Amino acid sequence: MTDIIDFIEDANPKNEFVAEIRKKIIDKDDEWYFSDQEHLTNSMMSELKKSPLHLQRYLQKLEQPQKAYNTFGSAFHCSILEPKQFKKRFFVLDDYSICAEIGGAKPRSTKKYKEWKEEFIKEHQKKEELSSDDYEHIMRMKERVMGIPETRSLIELTQKEIIFADAYQGVKRKCKVDGIKMGDFLLDLKSTKDPVSQFPSSVFRYDYDRQAAWYSDICETPNVIFIAVEKTAPYTVGLFYVSEQALENGRAKYESWMLEYKRLFIEKAIPDLSKYLFRSQI
Repeated sequence: MTDIIDFIEDANPKNEFVAEIRKKIIDKDDEWYFSDQEHLTNSMMSELKKSPLHLQRYLQKLEQPQKAYNTFGSAFHCSILEPKQFKKRFFVLDDYSICAEIGGAKPRSTKKYKEWKEEFIKEHQKKEELSSDDYEHIMRMKERVMGIPETRSLIELTQKEIIFADAYQGVKRKCKVDGIKMGDFLLDLKSTKDPVSQFPSSVFRYDYDRQAAWYSDICETPNVIFIAVEKTAPYTVGLFYVSEQALENGRAKYESWMLEYKRLFIEKAIPDLSKYLFRSQI
């Protein structure tokens, strides 16, 4: 296993190099990031991998106000990366007291409960709702990640939730990193329903190698580390260093899909995508 200090010190970027990387930072918020369609993202490549029609549909959905991420994952990231924002962005429907007050076998079916719930949600309408169970899972996950000196140190060394953008081979591209020590290493948090020991297989199943290479190249930062934690007890935490070979594999993947994106969505090789036909041999 690579020693974390050796891993971090493999790259010792000069101030001038870091200054160049900083020029790629885009000072925008999540609303811009998830609605902007001028820049290609890793998520867009995941849709294109299904088919051009899936990406077209994905982009059409982005034109409408909606959540572009799942609440559980967003809340987990926020709890670790932006803990001061957590209570401003999320709320838990804590109905223990009102249920005890109403009593009976089905207090949530009563008019009094429904009126209480409607008023409670109205008071928190600008926030996203978490169930009590999800909240407890997220807090346990955070405790495990931040309770391990090695993972805590890595997180504390980085700048959090930064958007980077550049252009490559005629394609504008962007990414939003969980944590970065510019020119040195990138951190990405993952939650998993499977035992964390199985995470390496997820890297290839979900193209995390492509994501790692995409982020590394845009941010000009050579080392990528995944911190993965189980969504349920015992909330085991895993630390995974992305090898150069995995980055090369991921780079080959993204370059292939990026060129396909350029061909279909920039150069309009098929003007009417409704005429797209998937062909294969089985």
